[in-house]
Amino acid sequence: MKSFLIITFFFVLSISVFSQEVYRYKVENLKQLHSSNPYIIYDKHNNSLREIYFNYIFTGNYEKVDIFKNDSLTKGFVLENSKLVSSAKFGDNIINIILESKNIYLLIMTPEGDIIGKDLIHTLLIPEALDKIKIIPLVDKEKYLVSIGESLISVSYENKNKVSTVEMLTQINGALLELDNESGLNLSHYATVQESDNSITVNFYNHKNEFLFLTNLPLQKKYKWVDIGTELVYVTSPAPGQSFIQIIDKNSGTISHSFWIDSDINLITFYKTNTEIFVKYINYMEDTYFLNVIKLIGEGKKEQIFESPLSNSTSEPFYLLNNDGLSILLLTNAIAVFDKEHNLIANVITKLPKRIFSDEPTNKIKCTNFDETFIVYNDLGGIKFTMAENSNWILDKFVYEFRNYAIIILLILLLMVFIQLYRHQRRVAKEILELPTVGLLFVVDSNGRVTQLNGLAKEFLEINESTPKRKFFRFYARSEKTMQFADLIDRGVESRENFTKKISIKINDSETEWFCKVIALRNLTGMFRGVVLSAIDITEQLERKRLSNWAQLAHDMQTNLSTIKLNAEHLDIAISENNKSRQKRIIFQVSLLMQRVRDIVTVGRNENLNLEQTSLFELFTSVRNEFDELMFPNITFEIEKTNLIINCDKAKLIRAVRNAAENGIKAIKEKDGKITLRAKSNVDFVIITIEDNGPGMDDEIKKKMLTPYFTTGTKTGGSGIGTMIMQHVAELHKGKIVVESELGIGTKVNFFIPHKIDQNS
Repeated sequence: MKSFLIITFFFVLSISVFSQEVYRYKVENLKQLHSSNPYIIYDKHNNSLREIYFNYIFTGNYEKVDIFKNDSLTKGFVLENSKLVSSAKFGDNIINIILESKNIYLLIMTPEGDIIGKDLIHTLLIPEALDKIKIIPLVDKEKYLVSIGESLISVSYENKNKVSTVEMLTQINGALLELDNESGLNLSHYATVQESDNSITVNFYNHKNEFLFLTNLPLQKKYKWVDIGTELVYVTSPAPGQSFIQIIDKNSGTISHSFWIDSDINLITFYKTNTEIFVKYINYMEDTYFLNVIKLIGEGKKEQIFESPLSNSTSEPFYLLNNDGLSILLLTNAIAVFDKEHNLIANVITKLPKRIFSDEPTNKIKCTNFDETFIVYNDLGGIKFTMAENSNWILDKFVYEFRNYAIIILLILLLMVFIQLYRHQRRVAKEILELPTVGLLFVVDSNGRVTQLNGLAKEFLEINESTPKRKFFRFYARSEKTMQFADLIDRGVESRENFTKKISIKINDSETEWFCKVIALRNLTGMFRGVVLSAIDITEQLERKRLSNWAQLAHDMQTNLSTIKLNAEHLDIAISENNKSRQKRIIFQVSLLMQRVRDIVTVGRNENLNLEQTSLFELFTSVRNEFDELMFPNITFEIEKTNLIINCDKAKLIRAVRNAAENGIKAIKEKDGKITLRAKSNVDFVIITIEDNGPGMDDEIKKKMLTPYFTTGTKTGGSGIGTMIMQHVAELHKGKIVVESELGIGTKVNFFIPHKIDQNS
């Protein structure tokens, strides 16, 4: 039965996960364009697509040109000391405006990348904004208008690669506006746009550069122009999610339609069939995005002809395009394609490149296609994809529709599995609760009522079968030994956070130490459900560690006694200066041994500080004198001169610094090495540094170094007590230890001791 359930579970899961919403077409071969400033040419003669990319290299002051044919790089070259300003089609070729120093050139390039013409047309007398330099073709395709700053220039060609005339036409204020002149039905061939404080003026001209008429419009910060044949559309966005549309007749300059749409400016597109104008847009209502189509009818009226919710409303749309009747919607993580009847025929989940996201009105995204290949791009780059018909889309659609039922089956199976897991979990939890190594376990709900106790906890609380169940914990905490547990549970219920704490409890006139951990319980939604308090008696462990301290003391005594033995063996029978010196060393080491015994007992058992003003140079000298030269002949001590005076417990701090130096000597081993003692001061701390030039530590050992009882010298009798004493002394002084180490360089142990020490904190 279990095997059948598991197989069925994974079968239904595969249907619900791997069956995706199916459409008539699949979006394939999706990839980003290779560079910035793409220029797309479809070669009808050779049935091939060429992609030309211009990329200005600022550091080298040159324009890099890459040419691709059907996704393969065919040519790459650079235009030295040049910057591309604007481009347009010139027959089957490309005409480019480039800037070299202050000279403006027209450069004609074939789709293969061959330069067949280059002519100087203008010289900039003063620096002018490059975004005002623009080229647009006129109807005959052999005459071009070029705007350079405030100047409008006419450029004519006598053949395909030679400029015949360059004529200064007029001075303009504003920008040159390109109009669609393919139909040849318009009186207006180009326009200039001039902005003032509150309005924008469009001046229309014919192909003879004669002024025709003008149109005044309100100016908004965010706007765009859309040319749809005999009409010019002006779209503004005074507020987010709202757009105002005005449609201008290019043969008269009059406004034929003006209306509001609840949509973003980039989510509106226009198209025209014969004499009818259609507006397609995306709007947001009741947590859902809708695709809408309205038709403009006479006398400035409009009619809604289509409205449908988007199937992938969880993704935010940001741009809508129209391409030969197809609508392409770009979303933050998807691309959707609609046919002429506004049906969703293709959809792909993908993360679009950030460079085509923009709220600027100049972010004009274009779309071109040949056969099934589509390219969506702007001046910064874009994406390319192909649309292939899905021959099995009807069968796949059936599988997708079955997914709705599969999800219900899946949920039922999941419920059955979770019930089984819950029962198993309860059995396992019950067994774990009764393990003796777990210690005491108390489980309370969000109100502080006891829900579960293990056997040890019941015994500790002296609960039997007759004791009432599910009471507040303090109902059971009647003895003095349980009150601290009650405080921890109250704190956990109130804070709803995890924490740990060590407490001392007196049981049968004996002090016991307990390690307590409080864990907040939460359900799948994150809702607080209660806390678990675990308490482990660590008294025995602490006693074992105290015994370990005495073992370390014995080890230290052995080192000093070895020094005494070594000096005693070298005593001469006759009285001499050497004998006197050795005798002094013996007396010094014996005194030092007694002091070290007192120090370790003081550090290990006494938490009080005996603060006194201490010269750090004298403290360093005391530490240096603890290491006999005969015992460590390979070690050189260096004490940097310092006049710092520190308020500290001198005996404890000497012990801590001495252990840090001894760790450095152990790391150096038998090689020649150096221990440096130095000190400096900042606003808050006196910083004592013990530096060695040993092998250093890697990151893992460095992280563990200050862990109690951690040592790398277990084979040589190390126990980690010395490092623990260092940390303990720093904490008693309300300071800290910072370890710096690098493999092959050495180690620095820094004691940060505050200038002011509050013993009561």
